[in-house]
Amino acid sequence: MFFKVLMLTGLRIFELTKVDKNDLRFDLGNERGKIHVRFGKGSRGTGYKPRWIPMLNDVDLLLKWYLEEILPRFNKENMDNAALFLSENGQRVSRDTMRANLTRRQMKIGIPKEEIFSAHQLRHAFATNQVENGVDILTMSKLLGHVNVATTAGYLEPSSDYIEKRIRVSQELWRRQLVELEEGD
Repeated sequence: MFFKVLMLTGLRIFELTKVDKNDLRFDLGNERGKIHVRFGKGSRGTGYKPRWIPMLNDVDLLLKWYLEEILPRFNKENMDNAALFLSENGQRVSRDTMRANLTRRQMKIGIPKEEIFSAHQLRHAFATNQVENGVDILTMSKLLGHVNVATTAGYLEPSSDYIEKRIRVSQELWRRQLVELEEGD
């Protein structure tokens, strides 16, 4: 569940571990809601940089299910009642615990060690996927909490199919413009 939310939102692992239940605002946005990221990474020691991100890709449905079906099962005496994601002992999960959990899960299902991916690579995959689906890089930059669009550009690793498609689209546009110029003479 935790890793699915990472992949669907593009949040950093630290940011998601710091989300509280009250940070989920299903009443904001265009129907689905928004997540208040209170502990967004600031640049060059500026401190945390809060932002709001929309609940895209049905993450709202996933989080509602989690809040209704899974979280109530954490009835621990010393439970952290604010945190969205809890460890088995009822306390807020840590970034290191979740990183280790992701590695362990991948090894358990037989992913070769050299192919094991990090939570941060899920963020890169999210950015690439969104851009390949038509989201512009400036919007992606804001969504990911980047100050500089060049940082966002460094996240993108478009597939060869996407690159080929974009080249073909550009070539076709260029051909049409040439035809229009020739007809205008």
